[in-house]
Amino acid sequence: MEHNEMMANPIRHIRFIGYGLTNAWSFMLLFVPLFGAHDSTIVVSGSMLSGALCGLILLLVSPKLQTIAGRKVLSFLFALGASIGTLLYAYPMFPSSPVALLGLLLSGFCFIGIVASWFENYACLSTRDVVLLAGCSFLFAAILCLVIAAVPIDISALLLAALPIASFALMPHSLVEKPHATTGEQETAAQTAHSLIDNIKASVKWRTLAGLFVTFFALGSIGALMPASEPPFDFGIKFLIIPVIIFVFFAVSALTLRSKVDMTILYKVMLASFAALVFLFSNSENVPLSMVFSGFITADVLMWIMLLLIAKKSPAKPMVVFIIGWFAECAGNVSGHIVAPLCAGQSTIFVAAVLMFIVLTVGLMFSDGQFVLDFDIEADESSVHVEETPVEDSRDAIREFCEHYGLSPRESEVCEMWLTGHGLKYIQENLFISEATVKTHVRNIYRKCDTHNRAEILALYEAGLEE
Repeated sequence: MEHNEMMANPIRHIRFIGYGLTNAWSFMLLFVPLFGAHDSTIVVSGSMLSGALCGLILLLVSPKLQTIAGRKVLSFLFALGASIGTLLYAYPMFPSSPVALLGLLLSGFCFIGIVASWFENYACLSTRDVVLLAGCSFLFAAILCLVIAAVPIDISALLLAALPIASFALMPHSLVEKPHATTGEQETAAQTAHSLIDNIKASVKWRTLAGLFVTFFALGSIGALMPASEPPFDFGIKFLIIPVIIFVFFAVSALTLRSKVDMTILYKVMLASFAALVFLFSNSENVPLSMVFSGFITADVLMWIMLLLIAKKSPAKPMVVFIIGWFAECAGNVSGHIVAPLCAGQSTIFVAAVLMFIVLTVGLMFSDGQFVLDFDIEADESSVHVEETPVEDSRDAIREFCEHYGLSPRESEVCEMWLTGHGLKYIQENLFISEATVKTHVRNIYRKCDTHNRAEILALYEAGLEE
């Protein structure tokens, strides 16, 4: 099983909690009024819009840029730029100065490059590993936030500035190889053959983007409505309650489930919680910072897993999926920070509007079955090792096999790759179809051949060769 493989290679996988460093960085910089002297709207808008510029540049060069995952020069430059910018913004030496604002813009611009690199690395992991390691990363981020907030401000600034470089140091040297499939670099090369427009169209559906926008609009509104406070903040053990719950849920899901789990209900519960937070902030001046963190970290971990799930199912390049999804987050968060203060005198109308948007999102955009973690075919793929066979050496035999069992032309293409040792991702990228479509073809092939898994259909095919 996949999780057994992970337990056999703990060091190789545990470094993926390095993504949690970037999450701790973003929360402490954007939501905790500990660093700098600018208000939250300026901080969030400046950081995220400069990040959007970086995302746009990466999107435009993505057809020629094979990958930025791993410890590459470009990833190091992003990490270095984010660290320098963070130091200029957060260190007490430069409060409210143009240097601090420049540092904020530089750190926001470079930060997206680091996160995009981590996203490409995560996209090569199995679904179980994605779920488990994402939960670990966000618990790690919560603990880091406690540590950074507990030390003097100058030390906090230095720790915060060190996070991007530390995150880069924990990155794998290159994309992780998925067992019994092509490597990430090979898959990305296959995706590069398609145009940028093709990749964008195949990335994230508009309903999902609308849902992300509303989610982070609510979260941005919460951040903007949060009363100004001075250190020390209400950081404590209760600060870890939600992260621990999230970690336990995803750990249990990754290590125990054998088939599939629908995550849609989690998005609905999350949005209902955001509605409650917006209402509380509009009617109270004493809502604790820990509640803001809980909302932020829940939204971030669910968006991270959701976009990875889409990237694993979509034929689009993972970097394109991430950037398009992040654009929706950026637009929602910035809009929430701008609109909420403007509606401060009409809180009832504003809360009613947010609640209406959330209800529409729950009912229309996060429909049941939209985000399902499907483990069954992945488990089947990893349970049997098949040596890759040159297609020319077996094409005639496979063609006869497919004709004998009445497979359609597309099913025959999938069967040929499946029988010659290629994995789901390879088939997905080469035929430029979604992962869900590949799995549907595989299931149809199993049904027509009266088999239940890869081992059985291989045995059936080999038995036909011996006759």
